Amino acid sequence: MEKKLKPVPLHFLRVAELVQFNTEVSGIVTEKSSVIPELKPFSDKYNADVAGITKYLATVRGNEHSESIGNEDSLRDGGLTAIFKLGDAFSHIPGIPAYEAANNVLRFMEHYGRDLIHKDDAEETAQITALVDAVETTPALLQDFTTINALPALNQIKTANINVASLLQERSQEETEKVGKYVSSNRKQIVAAYRKLEKAINLFAEDSTNEAYTQLIGQLNNRIAYYQSLADAHKDDPETPDASGPSAN
Repeated sequence: MEKKLKPVPLHFLRVAELVQFNTEVSGIVTEKSSVIPELKPFSDKYNADVAGITKYLATVRGNEHSESIGNEDSLRDGGLTAIFKLGDAFSHIPGIPAYEAANNVLRFMEHYGRDLIHKDDAEETAQITALVDAVETTPALLQDFTTINALPALNQIKTANINVASLLQERSQEETEKVGKYVSSNRKQIVAAYRKLEKAINLFAEDSTNEAYTQLIGQLNNRIAYYQSLADAHKDDPETPDASGPSAN
């Protein structure tokens, strides 16, 4: 039974890893604080101390790329909707040349799902890339799309999806740079916030009979083991943000 948090060398974690570690810890501790009332003041303080990360991320993501991504996303969503509408229309008229083609197209499209337009940007982009590639490399299916006059919609989807993929990459690069600068300048405060929480959990858990502490520490140690492996991999890496040593913890 685990009664103490394992140490984690946060000074060897890279920026994105440090952000993700604290985000995961925050989620786990917040969930458990409802059954560990004495810990709640400390978890609330920790969440407040690291909330700047989440707030800053939201600010960064509201950048100039967002509107462009939204516009292109609307175009590809419109194209997907149009294909389903064409398939639905022709599939209800047996005997016409487009009937069989429409049913073939619908069966193919249903593999990706009508809810594809509701997926997050990255997942929808990947799925559409696969969808377009499948159509373009399958002559019979390409002919079915042509028969129901769905090629213009497919081309619209393809073009918009390429644009979304490019914009997502640009946004990701921009976010990485901005968030990296922010976290680097606030690294000591972020680490200190975790150390205070770590101390409180270990202190309360030492003499507590509350089984929730065992669950909490087990969950956190599971994540710590993962980030320990990342830290170990960075120890000899000169590009580690703060490889100056344990002074930064």
